[in-house]
Amino acid sequence: MRRKRTERRAVGIDAMLEPRVSGARCRPSSHLSLEPPVESAGPARSKLHGLGLRVYGASRSIAEQPYETLRLDVDDDASVRAAVGEVIEREGRVDILVNCAGYVLAGAVEETSIDEARAQMETNFFGAVRTLQAVLPEMRRQRSGLIINIGSIAGLIPMPFQAFYSASKSALTTVSEALAMEVAGLGIRIINIQPGDFRTAITANRRRAKSMGLEEDYRLRGERAVIDNGEG
Repeated sequence: MRRKRTERRAVGIDAMLEPRVSGARCRPSSHLSLEPPVESAGPARSKLHGLGLRVYGASRSIAEQPYETLRLDVDDDASVRAAVGEVIEREGRVDILVNCAGYVLAGAVEETSIDEARAQMETNFFGAVRTLQAVLPEMRRQRSGLIINIGSIAGLIPMPFQAFYSASKSALTTVSEALAMEVAGLGIRIINIQPGDFRTAITANRRRAKSMGLEEDYRLRGERAVIDNGEG
């Protein structure tokens, strides 16, 4: 959306990781971008920056970009608070948050350790919860804001041998829908996007459970499921 130069530029945070979409209208805003697993994140941020939005891309590793960048780990409470606090200190507000950090864990439920399953939920689900909790006080103060959570069709139709990834996206969908009702009337909109497969780096970065393939009953079907979902 193009605006005259006299208008305030929107500021946003983008937390990266992946379309049924619950619609929401956008207004000039501050944008915070968090941890990216998707290849398209960089070009999307650059396009928003080119339209005059004030974009912050946040990730564990920092590379030179045409937009502002922040170091952030969605698994760490202090890191999230520091990144969001820095944006608010610089800009005086946060108008848009895009939660897209995450990865895919492959493996049969029986072959996946509790620690591996917990780590999947920590990033994909609790990472998003951390960031939205961090921006909500400012958005409530402003009486405006837009939070976009990047889910997956797997949150609606679970994928075999990627059960904990599916569970993390299902949990994110449920929280998004409940949160939308909680903030109704406060000027804050919640969008949950649930896309199917498309080409991004998330497939190449898929992690396998350490015990994946050890059980003969699962080995062939597990490998086929991973290949059918973009690997190999």
